[in-house]
Amino acid sequence: MTRGVIYLGMQLVRYGLAIATTIVASVIWAQEASSRMESRWPTRIISLHISLGATTGLIDGSVGWNACAARSLAAWNVALAPAPLRFTNVAGMPAASSAVDGLNSIIFADQVSGIPFGHSLLSATRSTIRLRHGFDETVDADILINQAHPFNCYRGPQPPGSPVYDLRRTVTHALGHALGLTHPDAAHQSSGALMQADLGNVDTLQFNDLQRARALTGVATVGIPFPPRNDALAFFLHLETEYRDTLRRPRTNTGYVDAEGSAVWFPEWLRYLLHGCEAPEATVRVLLQIRGQGVQPVCGEMTSTDYAFPPRNLSLEFLEALDTFYRDELRREVQFSHVDLEGKAVWLQEYLRYRVEGVSDTDARAQIVSHIAQAAPPAPQEGPLSDPTWPEGVGSSRFGQLVGGSVPRRGWNITFDGAWVRPHPGPFIWGNIEGTPGAYHWDALDRFVSESQSLRVAQLTTIWPFARWDQESCHGDQPTAQNGFPEFGDRLYAPCDMHAYLAWLGAVVERYDGDGVEDMPGLAYGLRHWEILNEPGMQGPQLTFFQDPPARYLELLERSYTAIKTANRDAIVLPAGQAGMQPTFVEFWEPVLAGAKGFFDIGNIHSISSSDDFFSTQYRSWLTDRGYPSTPYWITEAQVGRRPQSHQQALSADELAQLTFTSYARAFAAGANVIFNVGGHDPTGGPGLASAATFQLMARTIPDFTRATALTDASVRFDMPDGSVIYALWDGASLPDTVLGTIEVTTYDGITTRVERADLDSVRPVFVLPTPSSGSDGVGSPASP
Repeated sequence: MTRGVIYLGMQLVRYGLAIATTIVASVIWAQEASSRMESRWPTRIISLHISLGATTGLIDGSVGWNACAARSLAAWNVALAPAPLRFTNVAGMPAASSAVDGLNSIIFADQVSGIPFGHSLLSATRSTIRLRHGFDETVDADILINQAHPFNCYRGPQPPGSPVYDLRRTVTHALGHALGLTHPDAAHQSSGALMQADLGNVDTLQFNDLQRARALTGVATVGIPFPPRNDALAFFLHLETEYRDTLRRPRTNTGYVDAEGSAVWFPEWLRYLLHGCEAPEATVRVLLQIRGQGVQPVCGEMTSTDYAFPPRNLSLEFLEALDTFYRDELRREVQFSHVDLEGKAVWLQEYLRYRVEGVSDTDARAQIVSHIAQAAPPAPQEGPLSDPTWPEGVGSSRFGQLVGGSVPRRGWNITFDGAWVRPHPGPFIWGNIEGTPGAYHWDALDRFVSESQSLRVAQLTTIWPFARWDQESCHGDQPTAQNGFPEFGDRLYAPCDMHAYLAWLGAVVERYDGDGVEDMPGLAYGLRHWEILNEPGMQGPQLTFFQDPPARYLELLERSYTAIKTANRDAIVLPAGQAGMQPTFVEFWEPVLAGAKGFFDIGNIHSISSSDDFFSTQYRSWLTDRGYPSTPYWITEAQVGRRPQSHQQALSADELAQLTFTSYARAFAAGANVIFNVGGHDPTGGPGLASAATFQLMARTIPDFTRATALTDASVRFDMPDGSVIYALWDGASLPDTVLGTIEVTTYDGITTRVERADLDSVRPVFVLPTPSSGSDGVGSPASP
C-alpha cells in the first residue's frame, strides 16, 4: 500500500546558501530531513519524461533544456555502472505532472502539489514511497524546477553578476533525491559532495555521492573490500576515546581535517595506491576529487588480493598533505584531537588492513587496542612537583597557600621552600586587563607576576572570565549577583563575546608561558597551571561566583582548555574548585564531569571546616566512579574546623592544631597531590596560629614525599625522595613491627626528641623518623602500597 506521505527533497536558496527541508503532504507540514529513510526502486529501469521545452544559447553547447537535463541522467548511469539500475529518457510527453500518476517527470513549474514555490525555492524532488515486504520502495518521482529563476547550462562556478543557476547540476542533485539519497551534511558527513545541502561550485558527482548511491543500489566498493565508511568513521572516533582514556593523552594535537574527512579520504588514497599509483600521484588524485573533479581513474589493475599496504611514512605524508589542503584551500577551522597525525596514519591503516583481510569490525578494533597498549604505554601523569623548566626548588612542595593582596612581597607570608600559591581572587580578571574591547593593559599584571616570582613560588592562577562591558552587552537586563569581589562587577554570567574572551585568554597564557615568544619582559619562569573560575556551583543569595547553569560552565571549561592548550600545549588546566561534596555542589558538577573528559588535567576540590580529610577520600571515589580513575586531584582550599551545633563547644586552638596534622595526613594518604591551606587568609581569622604552625611544620617535614600510604586509620607512611621514611601517627597508633631501636619523634606542636621505640607516645599526633642505627626497614626502598 502507499504510505500516504509524499516527501519533497528540496534545494532552498536563501542568502546564497542552500538548506535542506522535507515537506510532508497530508496532515504533517514540516518534518526533519533525517526522518526520511533512504528508499529503493523496485525496478531496474527508471523512465523519466523530460519536458522542459526548447531554448537556445546554452553555455555548454546543449541544444536545449531537455538535452542539458539528459546529461544528468547520463552522469548517474555512468556512476551506477556496476549496478543494474538505469535512468532512461522518454521524450514527447505532456508537461503536466501530479503527485501519484505513475509518471516520473522533469518539468518547469510554479508550484509543488498546490504550494507556490516562492522566491527562495530552486527545485523540488517529489517522491511517492510505499511500504512493501518491510522495505521502502519508490514508485513515483517528479523533479520540479522553479520557472521563476533564471537557468543556463554550464560547468564550473556560478558566473559573476546576477544569479544564473546551472540546470544540469540542479537536475543531477535532484536525481540523487529520486534515487533515495538525502543530504550528507544533514547527517554530519562530508560536505564535499554534489548532494550536499550547500549550493556551492561542485558541478559533478563526487566520491561521497558515488559511494552512497552504490551502497543504496547494492554495489560494494570496486576492487578492494574496504569496510563501509561508517565503520571507518566509528573506528576513528573509538581511537580518539582510546587515546583519551587509556593513554590519557591531552586533546592538544591540532589539524584541519575532521574525523570524517580522515575516514573518507584515507581509504580513497589507499585505493589509488593499491591500484598502481605512486604515493604522490595518489595524493594528487584524491585532492582532485575533493576539488570537485570527480573520481579519478586508477593507475593500473590489481592482479592479486595480497594487498601491499604502504609504509607508515607515506601514509603520514598523505595525511600531512590532506591537512594542508583543508587548511589552505578549504579554509577549514582548526580541529583538536587526542590522536597525533602519526597515530592516525598508523592505526587507521592497520584497521583497514585487518578489514580487507576479512577480520570483523569488533575483532579488528580489539587487536588495534591491544597493539596500542603495547606500542604506546600510558603517558606519565602530571605530578605535584616542580616543572623542569623552572629554577631548582620552585614548586617542589606538595603544600600551598591561599594568598591575597595585589603586592606579593608585602602581603604574602611564605614560610617554607618550594611553596605553591593560589592568589585569591588574584588579578587575572578579564575586564581588568581588557577594560575596553581590544585594548590590553599589562602593566599591573606584569608587576604582580614579577613580585610573586621574586618569592620563588609556583602559582596556580585563577582565570575570571568577567568584563563589565561584555556582561552588559547581553546580560544587562538579568539579575545581579552578591559576591565578595567588586572588581568582577555585579553580573557573573558566561561571556557574551566568547571569541573576545578566548582571544584575551590566549594572549594571557602566551605572555606568561615562558617559551620566549611574546613573553612578559623579565619573566623568570613560566606560569603553567590555570584554574577556570572558582566555585561556579556557589550560587547562593549571600555569595555567588557564577550565574549560569552547569552546561554553560562546561562550555566555558571546554573552550578555555582549548585556548590555553593552543597557546601552550604544556599547560596544566584545572576546573574551578568544587566547593565541597555537599548535595548542592555535587548536583552542579554531575553534568559537568559527564561531558568534561579531555578538558581538564587535574581535579579540584575545596573543604572549609567541612571534612576531616578535606573530602579527599570522597572526592577520589567520586572522580573514579565518573570515569576519571587516573586523574590526579588537588585540594585548592583546605581549612580545618568543625562547625559546632548549638549544644557543642567550638574546638580549642590546640585541638585545631591536632586536627590540622591528622587532616593533611589523611588527605594525602587518600590521594591528594597538593593541598592549599586557607589559614589566615580567611576573613574570620581561620583556625588560628597554632594550626598555622602545625601546617608549616608539616610543609617542612614532608614537603616533597613521593608516596603516602595509609597503614591504619591513625597512621600514614610517607616515603621521601632520599629513601627515608617518615611515619605520621595519632590516637595511640603503633609503628610497624619492623621499626626497632631509637626513633626521632616530632610532635604536632614542633617538639623533637629521641626515644626508644617502646617509649613512643602517639596519643597526640607525632611524626616518627627511624634513625639509621635503629636496624629498621624505615630507611631504604619504599614499601609497596
